[in-house]
Amino acid sequence: MSDLSRFQDAFARTVFAGGDAELQPALADPAAAGGLDVYRNNVLTALVDGLAKDYPVVERLVGRDFFRGMAAEHVRNDPPRSAVLTLYGGGFPAFVAAFPPARDLVYLADVARLDRAWIECLFASDSDPLSPDRVGALDDDAFAVARLAPHPSARLIASPHAAYSIWRTNREDDVVTPIAAAGPETALIWKNAGAVRHRRLGDGEAAFLHALFSGAGLSDAAGDALAVEADLDPLLTFASLVAGGVFDSLEGDAA
Repeated sequence: MSDLSRFQDAFARTVFAGGDAELQPALADPAAAGGLDVYRNNVLTALVDGLAKDYPVVERLVGRDFFRGMAAEHVRNDPPRSAVLTLYGGGFPAFVAAFPPARDLVYLADVARLDRAWIECLFASDSDPLSPDRVGALDDDAFAVARLAPHPSARLIASPHAAYSIWRTNREDDVVTPIAAAGPETALIWKNAGAVRHRRLGDGEAAFLHALFSGAGLSDAAGDALAVEADLDPLLTFASLVAGGVFDSLEGDAA
C-alpha cells in the first residue's frame, strides 16, 4: 500500500471512527484538530441529510431528531465506500432492524426497505418493458413454459407486517390514514414510463410474481398462485402485469 493510500485510510478512519494512531502526531496541533472537527461535522451532516432524503417515511415515523441520531450512528458504522453517493445507504434497512432503540417499531425496517426500493427504482434503467405483442406471438406450448425477466426497476417487498400500507400513507398523504390491517403484505414497486409506481399485491399475485421473478415458467408460477388463491385468474393477472410494464424480456430474447 502506498503512503498516500495509507494516509487516506487513516484519515477516513479518523473522520468516521473518531481517531487513528497514525494521525495523532498531526492532530497534536490544535488548529489541525479543530479543522478536522469541522470537516467531520460537515461530512456527517451531509450524509445524514442524504439518508433523510432517501428514507423520508422512516424519518416521518420516528421524527427528525430520532432519525438523525440513528442515521449518524449508521454513517459511523457503515461509511461510504465510493465517491459516488447516489445510492449510498443500502445497508440502512438492516441497520434499522438491529438498532436497539427502534426495537418496538417492528415494521420500521420493512418500511426502510420500501423507501430503499423506491430510490433504487428511480435510478434503475429505463429500458423498454416487454411488449404484449411479443407474448401474444407465443404458441400455447411456448407460453406455458415461458420464463420472463423482471424489469430492472422491479422490486418485491414482503413483510409480515402492514409495512406497505404504513409506508404508502406516510409517503403520500398529508393526513395519515389509520392502518387497520396487521399484515402480512407484499408490495410491488417498479418504474414505468419514467415514473415510480407501487401497489399492494394480493396473495395470489405475490406468489405468481415471486415464482416468475425466481425463474419459474408461467405454468408453474400459475400453479403457485392458485395454491394460495384458488379463485385468481392467472391469465388476467399476467396480462395486467405485462401491460403495466413489470417485465423486461422473455428468456432467449436478444438483448
